Formats: sequence, structure tokens, C-alpha cells
Amino acid sequence: DIKQQDIGDIKDLTKADRQILEMAVKPKYGSINDATLHAQLSALDLATCLSGWSNVNLVEVLVGYETLKHIENTVNLHIHHHEEPVNRTEGELKEYYDILKKVLHPSRRTATLR
Repeated sequence: DIKQQDIGDIKDLTKADRQILEMAVKPKYGSINDATLHAQLSALDLATCLSGWSNVNLVEVLVGYETLKHIENTVNLHIHHHEEPVNRTEGELKEYYDILKKVLHPSRRTATLR
């Protein structure tokens, strides 16, 4: 893993090169509250997709919140679009790709996306 201090120790970097390297610094994991919110949103998203595909209004999705305490990295922003692209509107796909294109400082990324 590249750490911020590793980048700071390199003296001959241009500002642009430093910014590119800073994007590779792995941010700290978010809070358990962020993970829980993400699980709720994922479950709602999955239930919405399943309901739309099956023509059934009632779909039940169970979420094991207790398991979140045992997972090292609890949030995976890639799960939604890649698993259900056929059920996405053009607007949803554009919004998803716009989020992925955002260049955010690692220390503000979670707060901005939240």
C-alpha cells in the first residue's frame, strides 16, 4: 500500500505527479454506520430490481448486519450497476458513470459521495 508519507518523502515530484500518486493512497475504511447505510441501500436496490424483473410487487431481501462487523472492507460501490445493467434507466447509468469519473481528494471522497 502507498501511504501519504511515502509520497511526501519524494522531493522531485511535480504537482501533477503528486496528485496522481495521492489518488493511489488507500483511504481509511468508513464507519460501521456507512457500511450499514450501504447495506440498506444495496438491499433496497436489489429488491427494486428483483421486483421489476419478476412482476411481483413484494420481494423480501434479508441483510445480515451482524456480519458487517467481521468484514474488512464493507463497501463496494461497483456492485449495483455491474450486476443489473439491464434494469437501469439511461439517467441512472449516466449518474453512475459520473460518480465513477469524479476525482476527489481521498480524505473527502466518502463525505462527498455520501
